[in-house]
Amino acid sequence: MGFRRRLVATDPGQRGECGVADVAGHSAATKVADVARPFLAADVGGTHARIGLVSRTPGAAQPVQVHAYHRYACAEWPSLTAVLEDFVSHLAPTAPIEQCAVASAGYVLGDAIVNDNLPWPVSIREIRERLGLSRL
Repeated sequence: MGFRRRLVATDPGQRGECGVADVAGHSAATKVADVARPFLAADVGGTHARIGLVSRTPGAAQPVQVHAYHRYACAEWPSLTAVLEDFVSHLAPTAPIEQCAVASAGYVLGDAIVNDNLPWPVSIREIRERLGLSRL
C-alpha cells in the first residue's frame, strides 16, 4: 500500500505540504519518542476513504508498517469523522492515537477541507476533538 498523494499540513499556523514520511517521523520537529507511535493515515477520495493505522520504526527493514487497514465507501457514511471513529473502534485497545494524516484532493480553508467530490464537509476541529488528536 502506498500513499501517492501529498498530505496537507493542517495544524494552525503550519503551512505547506508534508509527506507521510514527515508525519511518520522524518520531520525534524517530531520528537524521537513520537516516532514509533502508531498514527492514522487516511487517503480520502470522492468514492472511497482508505484508512490505516501505521507506524515508523527507524532502522527497520520496512520503516513504515501498516498495522490495520480498511476501505470505506464515502456515500455510506455521514462524515469523515464517523469513518475515522468507526475505524478506531475496531482496533485492539492500545495507547491512544494522537496523530492523523489526511490526504485529500482540495484545499484547507479555515477549519474545513474543501473538496467538491466528497459527499460531506470535513471539519478539522471536529475530527481533532472527537478523536482526541494532538495533531491532524
